[in-house]
Amino acid sequence: MIAGVRALGEILRHHAERNPDLVIFRFLDNHGSELLPLTFGELDRAARGVGALLQSMSATGQPVLLAFEHSRAFVEAFFGCAYAGALAVPVNRPQRSASLQRFEAIAVDSGARIALCESSRSPRREALAAAPALSNVRWTSTDAGLGTLGSLWKDPGLGRNDLCFLQYTSGSTGAPKGVMVSHGNLLHNLRSITEAFGLSGSDRGLFWLPPFHDMGLIGAILTPVYAQMPSVLAPPAWFARKPERWLLAISSERITVSGAPNFAYELCTDRKHALDATDLDLSRWDVAFVGAEPIRHDTLQRFARAFESHGFHQRSFSPCYGMAESTLMVTSVPRRAGASAAHVDRHAYREDRVTAACEASPDTQPLIGSGQPWGEQTVVVVDPATCAVMQEGVVGEVWVNGKSVCGGYYGNPELSRAVMGAELADDSAGDHPRGPYLRTGDKGFFREGQLYIAGRIKDMVIVRGRNHYAEDIEHAIASSHGSLRAGDGVAFSVPGDGGERLVAVYEAGLEPGDPEQVFRSARRAVADGHEITLDELVLIERLTLPRTTSGKVQRFEARGRYLRGSLRVRARFGEASKQELARTGQATGEPLASLEQP
Repeated sequence: MIAGVRALGEILRHHAERNPDLVIFRFLDNHGSELLPLTFGELDRAARGVGALLQSMSATGQPVLLAFEHSRAFVEAFFGCAYAGALAVPVNRPQRSASLQRFEAIAVDSGARIALCESSRSPRREALAAAPALSNVRWTSTDAGLGTLGSLWKDPGLGRNDLCFLQYTSGSTGAPKGVMVSHGNLLHNLRSITEAFGLSGSDRGLFWLPPFHDMGLIGAILTPVYAQMPSVLAPPAWFARKPERWLLAISSERITVSGAPNFAYELCTDRKHALDATDLDLSRWDVAFVGAEPIRHDTLQRFARAFESHGFHQRSFSPCYGMAESTLMVTSVPRRAGASAAHVDRHAYREDRVTAACEASPDTQPLIGSGQPWGEQTVVVVDPATCAVMQEGVVGEVWVNGKSVCGGYYGNPELSRAVMGAELADDSAGDHPRGPYLRTGDKGFFREGQLYIAGRIKDMVIVRGRNHYAEDIEHAIASSHGSLRAGDGVAFSVPGDGGERLVAVYEAGLEPGDPEQVFRSARRAVADGHEITLDELVLIERLTLPRTTSGKVQRFEARGRYLRGSLRVRARFGEASKQELARTGQATGEPLASLEQP
């Protein structure tokens, strides 16, 4: 930590003065070709130019949309906002109508009147400018070379309490909400991440996470600048098209720090055959962080076994937990400590009780620990009904207090107080601060000082009065047949004539095999693992399952589309499906007619 630093821009200026020629970022395009690198000195000059431009537009203290692809221009524009004292609003540049709606919703909610983009001649920019909700937005290109404006830049004199940017949440259950991240929140979290992972200038990073998402922005761009860690940045499509590229680049670039959500490790394990004939060397990969979605014990085990012969060691896994409302990271496993599992009784766990079980028992539920709090943050597990702190080993809602917890949602003080103004019951606080706390909405428990996440409260599936975690049911279904894949489906309950019915919606390829066999396998897996009946399985077209901008599935939205009949259905099975298909004159198992694109 640099003494006396009050704002993000001071970090960059400090490094640029002392190491102007250090290449902090190298960039890859969608095909893996390397683009122009970026030094600290170049980034500082570009940020001064963008900052001066924004100051000339009276943007200090105002929200500014950043409508870029994953690129060098985005990095320069973000730091330009920090230099100008403007509120950067990173947003995914829309590709389809659904993402355009989100873009418009963010523009309206933030009240932004300025949008920075790469090219003044982009057809996509012209289409955005024509959207009714964006008619008042002034589009400004940064590709004209703004270095000459740098001499006009003036230090805005920011402090830790000044806002740095608005991090819009994924909107998994409603309209996007802008989390207000101050310079103080950001500096505190960057320090926590650097300390947890033991980062330094001797490390080398590689990241392909989207920059408009908190893990991609803070973890992959701002942390390397803070820690002076040279890093390679690739667009998400680079990974999505060939997941094995990630591991090949870690090997060839001698990377020590990289990570992603659980699904990425799953995909790489499935693609191991594409790497068997290569000289893959993962022995230098010291920090393989994993977070942003439920961490599966078997995913980490399979990955470690698959790539052990290529030098990967399971001690490199660094499971972590966090969210936008806490800037990014709340808890993490320290560097080289590895992932640890708690083996608990499956039946007791469904009733929010944690009871140790034999690892070999069929009734065992393995859970991955998400590490310890960092940065002197207080993390407690609370009974959400009484606000009382729960004992270790008891499941409750995770609450967080500390300097990384953000100030609230932009323009929504009522919701801010409800989510970030919680207080503990007087007689249960003990040595903990009474408040205010961030109510995360996540269920979890502590064991031996480590936090274990048990899923979202609102994603609980209740069938015949018993609680079941949606992620566990989804994992059982995905593991039941080769045509299904982890992370490509959701499970939820819906009202039925005889009570709640369990429904699963999964993406299926064009050749899913025998669809009825898929249903039978899924139903058997749910019955064996959870002692409940899968009432209906709906197979939908690939890439049509609703997801957040960070790739997480949207159960609430998928449930809504199911009830509205707006899923892209290929086949469906179950008693309700038989009745519905009988009414439409179709036989069970035959693909339904294509419905409206969600």
